[in-house]
Amino acid sequence: PRACGCADSVESVVREGVPEELAADIWRIAVAVGADGPEPLCDPLTLLRFYRVCRMNVQDTIDKYRKTLEWRASYSVRAFMELHGSPGEFNEDGSRRTDVTAWAWRRRTGGTPLATFAQQYGFFGRLRNPAPADGAPVLVWRVGAADYGGYERENLIEPIITAFAAHFEDALQAARAESLRRRTMVQARLVIDADRVTLGVLRSMTFFKEVVDVIGSHYPEMLASITVVRSPTFVERTWPVFRKVVPPKSRDKVAFFGLDYGAALSAHAGIERAMLPKFMGGDAPDEDVGEVRAVPPGLERP
Repeated sequence: PRACGCADSVESVVREGVPEELAADIWRIAVAVGADGPEPLCDPLTLLRFYRVCRMNVQDTIDKYRKTLEWRASYSVRAFMELHGSPGEFNEDGSRRTDVTAWAWRRRTGGTPLATFAQQYGFFGRLRNPAPADGAPVLVWRVGAADYGGYERENLIEPIITAFAAHFEDALQAARAESLRRRTMVQARLVIDADRVTLGVLRSMTFFKEVVDVIGSHYPEMLASITVVRSPTFVERTWPVFRKVVPPKSRDKVAFFGLDYGAALSAHAGIERAMLPKFMGGDAPDEDVGEVRAVPPGLERP
């Protein structure tokens, strides 16, 4: 028998979890890219992610898939994942070396200078416990606490974006493994903590645009929901400005809630407040997200 995630025929694509009405196109894409097993990123459900973000255009999907493989090799997924976490998961071209239906990688806090930097000054992370309904990874970003000015002042944009790349890859592989086990597409839940956000964050638009342009375009259909909580009223009013840097397929997934967000979080994202880190009133350890320290003048680049 073939390994999980293989596309031998239209029928096998359906068995892997692709909706029947889309299976013929996914099969055509798999043949065009030479899929022979689940790697590189060519299991039917991962190809479905590319297909959906390309508005179900077969040729656009093939082109985007190939560009992503080029990026994964040139940007060196293997290198940045090993700098930030446990080694041995990836080949040189960015394909998985280990079982694609399992994902045990975790960010090593203190393992390397880059990992230490990400833990101390980063503002994002994946919680250790997934969403209970479908096993989806849960991501938390502390956008109001991050020192964007410090990143720019100390020329740290590149290492923080590399840390973001490891974060995105971690989320993709966690969602992908769960998708393959369940034979249905599983997408991450993103919870954005807007506590302490000020209008000054608007000056960081360039940073977020670079994150989306450099990284986000290579991780299609990764998010099921984007839930902004502890949000000051002006944040929702400035959403039209930030909306421009959010990929079009993700814009309708965004919802804003204030301090009393427990019931809304459950309804919008399918997760309970208790799952969140302690700094948000939950039970998860704060270290899952990072320390979000202010960047001191003269900080040595990792």
